[in-house]
Parts: sequence; C-alpha cells; structure tokens
Amino acid sequence: MNLVFSVLDLLVIVVALKAKPLGNVPYRWGVYMGGSAALLALRLILYAVAAMGDRTQGIAELLVILIAALAALGSVGLLLRRKFGIMALAVAYAVLLAAARFLDAQGIFPSNPRYQPLSTTGFSILLGAFAVYAFANAVYFKERWKLLAP
Repeated sequence: MNLVFSVLDLLVIVVALKAKPLGNVPYRWGVYMGGSAALLALRLILYAVAAMGDRTQGIAELLVILIAALAALGSVGLLLRRKFGIMALAVAYAVLLAAARFLDAQGIFPSNPRYQPLSTTGFSILLGAFAVYAFANAVYFKERWKLLAP
C-alpha cells in the first residue's frame, strides 16, 4: 500500500510541475496541495475503514471521515482554483490538529499492534513542524487569494 501511495505522490508532483499559472503567478504549489489533499482524504478513509473492524466505538472513525471529507472538498476547490478550497483545507487541518492527540491515543492511524502513542516531546515536535507548514501555506495562498474564483 505504501508503494501505491508513493507512486501517487510522485504523480501529483509531476502534474503540479506542469500546472498553468494563476494570472501572472505560478500555481504549482496550489496544484500540489490539491493533489496531496486528495491523497490525504483517501488515506484517512482507508485508516478509518481499517479501524472500524478492530474497534466498537466509532467516534474516532467518524472524526477521521469528517477530516477526510473536508480534505476532499479542499482538494476539489484547490484544483478548480476556488477560494473555498483554501478554506476547506484550512478547516480540515485545524480539525486534524485539534483532534490529533485524541486520534493518536486511539491508535487509529497505524494498524500496527506494536504502535505506541507519541510522547509529549514527539507531539510537540510534530506541532512545531505543522506550524511551519501552515505558515508557509498561508503566505503562499495569501498572495494568490485575489486571483482565485469565489
């Protein structure tokens, strides 16, 4: 499965490199983010479906499906060059960030029985990396906001 997603990730990169500009500014990162959001949605749905067979409670799975739906909506919006894509993806990442500790404790992401939840230090590093990623995306899309369709 990891090989399939690696090939799909590579395909997203190749497509993004050929993306047409948005007005007079490049939109390669926007296309890459749209394709990556689609793959994120697919991965999350697969995680949720796999976890449903192992557990009786469905709150974590429903939360993951909600995040996947928002990521899919964000993907469609970004690939269509619409403002709602940025907003949907931002909400998806915000919900994922808010629920990350809960989902990590539930062990929903990996289906490895030896999986251990992240330590506080590991979780802090993950949050810091996410903050840098979110800031870079905010700067990129702020410059392109007025060029996107409503």
